[in-house]
Amino acid sequence: MVIPVSWSTVDVRNNKLYIYLDWSSYKIYKEITIPVMNYSGVDFAAAVQLGINQAMNAIIYFSVSYALGDNMLTITQTNKPEVICYIVSSADLQVGKYWNSIIAKENICSMNGILRIGKTSYKMDVPYKSYIDLFTTRNLYITSSCLASYNIVSNFSNDVIIKKVAVKAGYSQMLFDSADAGYDFLDVSKRSLSRIDFKLQDSYGNNIDLRNNHCSFSLAFQERR
Repeated sequence: MVIPVSWSTVDVRNNKLYIYLDWSSYKIYKEITIPVMNYSGVDFAAAVQLGINQAMNAIIYFSVSYALGDNMLTITQTNKPEVICYIVSSADLQVGKYWNSIIAKENICSMNGILRIGKTSYKMDVPYKSYIDLFTTRNLYITSSCLASYNIVSNFSNDVIIKKVAVKAGYSQMLFDSADAGYDFLDVSKRSLSRIDFKLQDSYGNNIDLRNNHCSFSLAFQERR
């Protein structure tokens, strides 16, 4: 199996931040999008600060800083303490909490994974400080609804995984996964195969965009005797 590592640290799967402001009688919902590219910690902090403050349109200001030594990002609300501010979690977005509508999981595309924000939205009454993870794609999954037996347990509710591939290469390198240790076995008996579908996904269930690059892998069918 050969897969090019052509996705950047921030792409369309994880370039959005959702912020809710409760200001007196005003309920303000801001979806912040930062450019798709490879970021260092310093560059990421600068992009998040610029994106937030442009979206706020002078309603409120935020400072975002990055400490290289301990890989920590700090987001601070710098004025108007009377404004209650939340960084909205993906779980809350899916149920419409701290947001003006329900957003389907596949449409959220949040950077909360990078910021290490879990199921609970973060109230910005104190600065948000967290280790950041700019390499969230640690494993890839090849899925197929035709070949799988719908008995796979995963952390993103996908039961048609046929192969897990650890990402051991960096950006612009090639990811090789050989069969030196033996073949993965799938039982495809008692079914007719006229067309086979495949998807390449991450651990959040998002499809991987290879940016017009190609991946290759082989399937070997053996008759049971």
